[in-house]
Amino acid sequence: MLGPVESSVFIRTSKDCTCSFVCRQFRSRDIERCRVKLFCATRPIIESSSRVEFGCYDFNYQSLGMHMRNTKLSPYKNFWSYIYDFTPGPQNFGYLAEGATTAALVDLPAGAAEGEALTHVTYGEREPAFGDSLLVLVTPEKLSGAGDVIQSLARATTVIHTNHAKLPADLQATLAAAADLGPDVLAALAAGPILGIECAVDGPDALA
Repeated sequence: MLGPVESSVFIRTSKDCTCSFVCRQFRSRDIERCRVKLFCATRPIIESSSRVEFGCYDFNYQSLGMHMRNTKLSPYKNFWSYIYDFTPGPQNFGYLAEGATTAALVDLPAGAAEGEALTHVTYGEREPAFGDSLLVLVTPEKLSGAGDVIQSLARATTVIHTNHAKLPADLQATLAAAADLGPDVLAALAAGPILGIECAVDGPDALA
């Protein structure tokens, strides 16, 4: 297990490992039958690897918040499932089953205790989740309450992905044209960065 790493984690020439990482970049080469619980601020990269299973990082230990601030990682920018495979093949990688927690996969150190829920488990790029799509945007002045928003959404929807970034100008224009947004909201979208929460909703009454 590794806590937040400001730069890259590189694992190579390994077999039958179970790992848990928080990092800006993940790279692997020549690994087999490994299980990786991952928080990654960019798309994870694999090469010449087979039967690697990925899952969303879920162990919020007590100093995680401080460590993420020190390494300048946003808890809302996690691309754990968006795997880039340099050597594509049908059995190169897949995803751990939902509910496969770090605690169930790894022998945690004695006294390891979970703290406040800082990172959030997302569904990721598994087979498409059921339901309609929903995109929730959280502007910078509301970011302090974003964790509560994600937890509330997780109770009523399937949270697919979160990202914390400045919106491109063309996306700002698309949103402005599609929704009746006031000038204050438009200004916040332009200033950024914005937290985007992508969800799958089971019917129109899911959030009622």
